Amino acid sequence: MKTKFSDYSGFMVQYSEDYIPTLHTEHFHNSYEIVYVVAGSAQFTISDKNYTAKNHCLMFVNNFESHRSSVEALPYQRYFMLMSQEFLRSYVHDPILLSIIKQRPNEFCHMIQLKPSHHQVFQSYFNTIQSEYTNNSQYCLDMIGSTINMMLIDLFRKYPSYFPSSTTSKTLQLISKVEKYIENHFKDDITLKEISAYHNIDMYYLSRLFKDTTGFGFKEYLISQRLSFAKELLIGTNDTITNVCTFCGFNNVNHFIRIFKEKEGVTPLRFRKNMLR
Repeated sequence: MKTKFSDYSGFMVQYSEDYIPTLHTEHFHNSYEIVYVVAGSAQFTISDKNYTAKNHCLMFVNNFESHRSSVEALPYQRYFMLMSQEFLRSYVHDPILLSIIKQRPNEFCHMIQLKPSHHQVFQSYFNTIQSEYTNNSQYCLDMIGSTINMMLIDLFRKYPSYFPSSTTSKTLQLISKVEKYIENHFKDDITLKEISAYHNIDMYYLSRLFKDTTGFGFKEYLISQRLSFAKELLIGTNDTITNVCTFCGFNNVNHFIRIFKEKEGVTPLRFRKNMLR
C-alpha cells in the first residue's frame, strides 16, 4: 500500500527490500524517521556520522538531519517509519522517550544493535504498526501511536544509555516545553528573551540549559525548524522562493537565501532542482 505521507495524518510506514547493491542518495524529510533493518546491511551517513547497520539494527533520524545510505549485504530488508512533529507529540508525551528522536548532543549514537533475545519482540512491534497502517481499521492511528510509545518504553528499559535524557527533571520538562513552543511558533518572530520571560528564568541560564540538553543553541534550533519547513515547501510545492521565505518565518529573502546556502551548501532554488530531478 503506497500512501503519501502528507495524506495520512503525519505518519507513514513501509517495508522494503533490495536485491541488488543500491545507493540511496542524500535526502531529507521534515519528519522523524525510524529505520529497522531486518536483514542484510547498509552503510548510513547521518549528518557527519557513519554507521553500518546490520541485521536487527534500529536507526533514528530527526527532522533536521539529511542522510543517505548504500546497500551492502543482500537481501536488504527493512521497515522505515516517518512521523510528523504533530503526530509524535500526540502519542509520545514523555520527554525522556522523545529524547532519542529529538535531541542530538555531540555523543549521540543514531544506531542501536539489538541483542538476539530482543529481535522477536521488536519485530512484532513493527509487524503490528505495518498491519494497522495497511488495514486502516478504526482507531488505527491510535493503535500505531500506542505501539510506538510502548516500543520506546521497552527500548528505554533495555538500552537506557542510548537515550540522551535518562531521568525526568524540572530542567528536562522545561526544555521540552521550550522545544514545543518553538515547533509551534517558528513562523513567528520569537526570541529567547521572550521565552525566558514567559518561564520566569534568566535568559542566559536558559540558553545554556537548552544547549546542554538538546545539543542545539536556541537560535540554531529555531533556524533549523524554519529551514526544515522551507525544504518541505521547496520539495512539495511550486511556491516562489519569496513565498517560501515568508511562510517559514524569515522576513528577508536575501537573508533566507544566505542562511539556506550556509547550512545546505546550495541556494534554495538549486536545492529544489537537485531534489526534484
